[in-house]
Order: sequence, then structure tokens, then C-alpha cells
Amino acid sequence: MNTLYVPSTAKVAFVSGANGISGHAIVEQLIRKPKTEWRKIVISSRRALPNYWIDPRIEFVAVDFLDEKEKVAAKLEHVCRDVTHAFYTSYIHTDDFQKLKEMNVPLFRNFIDVVDAVCPSLERVCLQTGGKHYGAHLGPVRVPLTEDIPRYDDEGFNFYYPQEDYLFEVQKRRGTWSHNIIRPNGIVGFTPHSNGMSEALTVALYFLINRELGGDGMFPGNKYFYDCIDDMSYAPSIADMSIWAVTQDHCKDEAFNHTNGDVIVWRYFWPQLGKYFGLNVADPKFEKTKERANTLDNEIDMYEWAKDKKPVWEAIVKKYGGKAEAIEWGTWGFFMWATGKSWLTIGTTAKARKFGWGRIDDTYESWIETFRSLENAGIIPRITDIPASKLWHVRVSLVRNGESGTLLRWCRTWTLHPAPHAILYEESMAPSPRSPLVAASTPSRMWTSLVCQLLILSGARATRTSIPRACDEPSAANIACVARYDSVMNYPFSSLAGGESTTTTTNSSSDLSSPAVQNASFIVFDARGREILGAAPSLEHIFTTTPGLIQEAPVYVPELNAIIFSTFSPDVFPQSIIYLNGTQPRLSTFYADPPVWGVNGGRYRDGKIYWAVAGSGEAQSPNKTVGQAPGIYTLDPITKKSSVLLNNYFGVQFNSPDDLVIDDNGDIFFTDPWYGWAMGFAPTPALHPSTWRFRPSTGAVSVVDNTVDQPNGIGMAPDGAKLYITDTGNNIINASVTGIVYNSTNTHCVWAFDVNSSPAGSWCGNRRPLWCTEAVGHDGFHVAGNGYLVGAAGTGVDVISEWGELLLRIQTDFTVNNVQFAGPQLDELWLFGMGSISRVQWNLTGMPYARS
Repeated sequence: MNTLYVPSTAKVAFVSGANGISGHAIVEQLIRKPKTEWRKIVISSRRALPNYWIDPRIEFVAVDFLDEKEKVAAKLEHVCRDVTHAFYTSYIHTDDFQKLKEMNVPLFRNFIDVVDAVCPSLERVCLQTGGKHYGAHLGPVRVPLTEDIPRYDDEGFNFYYPQEDYLFEVQKRRGTWSHNIIRPNGIVGFTPHSNGMSEALTVALYFLINRELGGDGMFPGNKYFYDCIDDMSYAPSIADMSIWAVTQDHCKDEAFNHTNGDVIVWRYFWPQLGKYFGLNVADPKFEKTKERANTLDNEIDMYEWAKDKKPVWEAIVKKYGGKAEAIEWGTWGFFMWATGKSWLTIGTTAKARKFGWGRIDDTYESWIETFRSLENAGIIPRITDIPASKLWHVRVSLVRNGESGTLLRWCRTWTLHPAPHAILYEESMAPSPRSPLVAASTPSRMWTSLVCQLLILSGARATRTSIPRACDEPSAANIACVARYDSVMNYPFSSLAGGESTTTTTNSSSDLSSPAVQNASFIVFDARGREILGAAPSLEHIFTTTPGLIQEAPVYVPELNAIIFSTFSPDVFPQSIIYLNGTQPRLSTFYADPPVWGVNGGRYRDGKIYWAVAGSGEAQSPNKTVGQAPGIYTLDPITKKSSVLLNNYFGVQFNSPDDLVIDDNGDIFFTDPWYGWAMGFAPTPALHPSTWRFRPSTGAVSVVDNTVDQPNGIGMAPDGAKLYITDTGNNIINASVTGIVYNSTNTHCVWAFDVNSSPAGSWCGNRRPLWCTEAVGHDGFHVAGNGYLVGAAGTGVDVISEWGELLLRIQTDFTVNNVQFAGPQLDELWLFGMGSISRVQWNLTGMPYARS
């Protein structure tokens, strides 16, 4: 790896137990970090792992730490010599406390002995333990649980104590590295494997089987715990804390509790989880557990309940999808303990917060995100989202050189870094849904088809073959400078395949590719691009989003110092809000009243958010049926009240408004392509793809352009003299095939128009192409305060001058759908996409507010 762009000071991680919930989450978080921070990630597990992660920094070693130390050391010595930070998350589960100790103590002792021996560069070891450290598994304990609570008399059963003691002993003996201990409480998270503490999978199995059998999914725990407060730890958040702790000097040799930062009450929380699976859970009639006792007891013995459910689960899998073996992965005993306690086990993270830890997670959202990950991995079916008679498979048709065929892709992905590691899967499929020439079918297929398309495109960055030069100063480790726009490359070089295709496959000359450019966060093409970045630019992953779902319509609200954005899905989703006050951004749910779904674009003006909304028809929100037509909607971000501003053109529905901008007169210019129909949001289009001007003062609507193939993003120059419209016409909505076909020969340009005034409102003329994107047309689009254009372009963001010169490219390892300037000075650029929400800090500022 080129040391000019990945400095030798970059850290190297070793993660044991990468197939478990916590280990998997740590790997997910590490690969979201810049290569300048973590240049290599060594991962291990006892069994071989499929290729979940295609990040080139990952090196996998199959190793069992219960083997002889010499054998383990021989396997790790060649890959771990430069490891600086080791994360221990290995764990062998059994419900027998004595066996827990007999297996897990030697497991850790061997780990720490080997790591200490073969990692001469080691700086920090992170050991994850848990609430059992405080005896929370045995009976009533002092709450809240604090890190300074003395050890209890464990009668030799608590394996965490000997693990910690041996950690301290080896550290003292070596004297060159330090440690951290992380103690989560009730972990919720995803792993694609069986796991001894997979609480979310067990709950999903319970609800899905109840649904199939006509049951109500009654709470299986006891009466006392049903009305108690409880707290939990979301695995990605545990991973964030672990990485934070080991990289902070002032956190050396400290132990930290972890919880999400909120609390739940099962009486109210359990029915919420049931609703996700389509169950209306009634209050249980407690018979066995009426009285409180300091014992473990449950209304339902989950072991007994699950004994005869394998045939039911297999029937579910046969009808709806999922893994038949998942029924064997249910951790019924652990779940009985988790819901059968008659004492509190509440922890506090006050210590971590005093040390600077700031993340807070919504526990309900953490469960839902875990369920969705289990669905996307094909472990459980998503019954609530599909007709009972349908299988959730995706067929993407391929047309090339006039010959029809099929390219069958399975869009279940566990991570999006980047995404084209979807598993090839063959399955028959019905005709193209939602096509004007074919009878309508289920919208979810076309929606998933487009997600497949975006995932495929996210890996389509062309391989650059020129040798970059250094970017002035050695500290610019995440920046590459490309001279003369790569106008001459060594032949043969990468090229997009011509004609129609569902992919943007290139023929790369990998031996000539430049790792420095491929690994950089920022690629500079012009000196003005370097000025944009400033002295210390950063691209930072902030939040992990549900894989496969598109995040759209981010709008910065200055009164709240927050960003409100939407999940772009044919389902009804509440909006989300990112609060920017404090040391760490905080993500929460935002409920508009009434709900608005299918929101695709937005702008802020005079205390209101203006939304371009693609969703059409009726859909079920958590509390009511929502009926709406595509159009322009408003939202008061303070009162949360929403209202419709425009929803028809002389009685004809708009296609699917995509994005909007507001001029100084208050007139709204909005794009209206056909994507809503293609994705199952809206019926067959009745209008040509066009860009419209709506005058709220009179209610008048006028077309301002109908020449752009598929108008998408839109923006206006700071002086209002130019209008910019992005064209994603290379994504063809074709009646003869299923899905959205990519054609590199079709337009994927930014068009510029002169804006002319008239008594009826501004009109546009003098259309000319300004910029043609490399592969994927701009989706989200903004104009900066100095007139530069900023567009989301697949695996990154383009920054273009007002004259159409590419100045800078931000490279990401996820698909970027939209962008938003934010912060009191509008000097942060937030990137929203599939799998990630990230933040760029640089010298470019946005334009207040609606015209950007």
C-alpha cells in the first residue's frame, strides 16, 4: 500500500471472533473508517467466513484459540506482526456456568498470550465482557451498575474475573501496551451465523411462527419484568465505543459500561416489536408469575415451546424464504433469562460520557435495524412487506447487442463497502411489474430491482491508471492530485461497456491502476479543488443505515441545528433527524403529522421545509392509513405539522416529483421524472418527464422544460441567473425489461439554463450541457455559496465549477444518493446513501437556504 497516501502511523486492527455479533460489528465499523486511520484489519474466527467484506484491508485467518499456542502463533505470526490494536470478542456459549468458565478462560488466556508474543507493535488490547461482571445474571444487584462496584463472591463461576486478571498480569509483565474493557448490557445486533446470544433472531422466530400459527405473540417472560425498565446495547454502538476507547490516550487502562442511552418498558416495547411482524399483541394474562420473587421464572417455557416448531418454520421458509437452519439458531434459554428476571439490571454510561463518549441510540430502531439485516441476509423472510404468495427474489433483465437474456442477482447484502458482492441466485420471476405495456404486479420487486441497480453501480468506479503526484504537503494523506485530468492513460485502460446493461462493468488494467488514487478520500483535479479542502479535510462515517435502503431529502434546519431526512421506500417510514448540537451528532426518529411517505427531495425556506414527494396511493403507517398523491408538501419542523401544497396538474397526477429549488420570489421549480413508477411508488405515468414551476401565491403551474430525459436534481445559481438540472437518462425505464437498465450512451449530464423573468414567473432558455458525469448521473444536487456545483454521483460526490470544470471528487465506499450543507456556518457537507451517513469537513460553504 502506497505509504505516501497511507502513512505508517495508520493503525492495524486484529479482531477475534469476527463471526459473532460484536466482532462482526467492529469489523463493519473499522471498514467505514478512512484508510489513513486503519490501514489493515486482520480478522479471525474458528470457522471460515464467506466473503462478507471485500475491503482490501481485510486479512482473514481461521484459527481456534483453544488449539495449542504454538499452532495458533504460527498461523498469526505472518499477518499480525504490525498489529497495533487487538479486539477480543470471542465467546463460547452454554447455559452451564461451570462450562462457560472452563471454555472461555483458556480461550482468552491463549489469545492474550499469542497476541502478546506475535504482535511486537501492540499498543492496546480491548476485552469485551458484560453485565455478568456485576452478577446481574444471578440475582438482585445494586443499580445503576457502575464500573467501580466491587467484585461479588462468584464462587469461582464468573469467567470474566480470571479473564481480566490474566489480562492485567500479561500487561504488567510486558509493560509496552495498555488495555480497555467494555461491558455492554443485553446486546442487540446482527450476525449472519448462529450465535449463543442472538436475542433479536430469537424474537423474530417467535413472532413469525406465532403469526403463521395464528397466535398473538404473547410476552413470554414474567409479570414483574414486563413492567420494569430495561436497557440494552446495540452492537454497532458497542463497536463505536470500543474503537473510540482504544484510540484515546486518556482512556488507557479504563473499563467502560455500554448502553444505548435510553430505557424501555417491555409492556410498551414488546407490542411495538410485534407490530413489525404484523401481530397485534395483547396484554398477557399472567398466571405462573403473578408474584414477584428473586428468581428466574417465565410464563412460557421457551425450550418447550420451540421443541415442535421446526416443521412450522420450515413451512414458513418454503413459502416466504429464509434459512431453514435458523430455527436451530434460536437462543431460547438465553432469552428466557433475559425476560424472566425479577430484578433490575440497569447500567450507566456516565463514566464514558465524562471521558468524551457521546453516542446515543434509539433501542427500538436498533431492534428494527437488526430485523432488517436478518431479512437482507436471507435468514428470515420479510412477511410484512410482501404478499403471502410471493417469494422475495429479484430478477434483473439484461439486454445487450439486441439479444435478450437474464442476469439474476440476489440483492441480500450484509455490508455496503462497496456493495457488488451480492450473491448470484437463480429463481424464476413474473413479467415486468409496473410497465405501461405489461399488467401491474407487486411494486416491491421493482423497488428491489432499483436497489440492485444502485448497489451494482456503487462498485462501478473506473480504475485510474495514471500516476498521481503528491498534494503539496506530506500531511495530506487522504488526498490524491491527478494531473491534466488523466487526459493520457496507459493503454489498455478501463472503459464502460457500451449499449444497454444492468451493470457498468469495466475492462480494467489492474496492473496499471494507482492504489494511491483508489484509496484516497479526495481526488483533486484543479488547484481550486485543493483550496476547497483546506488544511485538514476529513471524510468521516457517522451513522450506519439499514443496508439496501436509500436515504433522501436531507434538509438542514437552522433553528434546530439539525438535519431532517427521509428513507425513500414504498413503505411508510417516519422521517429521521440528526441533531448537531453537542460533541457527537445524535440520530433520532421524526414523526410528521400527518405522515408523508416517498419523500425524495427537500429545501428549507423561512421556517418551513418544502418536500418533493413521489409516493402515491394508500399505505399503512404505524397508526393510520395514509393516502396521498405525488406533489409538493410542506413541513413545519417545530410543530411537525405537514400539509399538501400541490398534488395535480389540472386533475392529472404528477409522475413522482424528485427534487426542488425555490427562487427569490417564492416560486418552486421541481423535477418530475418517472422513477416513482419504476420503483412502485406511483401508477403508470400520465405526464412527460418535465421540470415545472409552481407559484404558491397564485396556485399556477407551468412547465419550464420537457427536453431533459429524466430530470433529477435541481439547483439555482446564487444570483438566480442560472438554473441547473441533472439528467439521469442513462437509467432507462424500459417497458420491455424488468428494472431500470443502464445505458452509458444515454445522457448523464448536468444541463444549464438561463433564467429569464416575466410577469407570470421566471422561464428557462438557452439550454446547454455543462458537465457529463463519469458513470452515474447526479442524484442529490446543491449549489455552494460561491456558485460551485456539488452532485451525488454513485460512489462519491463531484464538485464542479460554474463553468463545468471538475475541480474535486470525494470518493466513498457506499452509494451516495444525496448531500446537504449543514452546521451554523454551512461548512459541513453531509452525505446520505445506502448503508452510511457520512460527513465532510472542508472549506466550501453552502448557500442559505432554499436556492442551494
